[in-house]
Amino acid sequence: MLGFGLITREEFTVAGGSGTQAKPGFSKAIADAVIRVVKNDPTSVSRVSSWLSSVMPTGLGWTGSVRNLGYVVTLQDPTDPTTAAKVCTGIAEATSTAINRAIKSDKVPLVGVKAATMIDRVSPHAGVYHTATKVVTAEGGEAVFDWHATLEIDNPMISKVDDWLNCTGETPAKLFKGW
Repeated sequence: MLGFGLITREEFTVAGGSGTQAKPGFSKAIADAVIRVVKNDPTSVSRVSSWLSSVMPTGLGWTGSVRNLGYVVTLQDPTDPTTAAKVCTGIAEATSTAINRAIKSDKVPLVGVKAATMIDRVSPHAGVYHTATKVVTAEGGEAVFDWHATLEIDNPMISKVDDWLNCTGETPAKLFKGW
């Protein structure tokens, strides 16, 4: 015990403390519920779905970028509404809207989820802008769901916010165990 009633770091750790406020977790059950909502939303499905997901390895997280490159090569205008709907911003807009709609639903509300928003980053490595869907639980847990990375409606990349912002730590939903 230190003076003034303070305890040592060792005593604090033994008593169960960590010295820092732990962030709330994000469960597999909540992630699965979020994915079910998006999977049942026709707008999200139409924006996410691509034949590329059947030929690209999910773990790379590059499927949406390959589709974007196809738009560039074929001279499609990214401001055209049809093209804009299928890039990362259009996908994040549709999925966050579907999630927020489900949260407020009287029929089958999305229990345990507080809100979904779009989240933006600039890659620290390549300077590339990207947008995904940030989901916040009722307890304050946060996760980023990136459907553009995989173009698989039932298998987005999931990551902690700080990891996503730094382009690290993404896990395919099928392998996600929660934290």
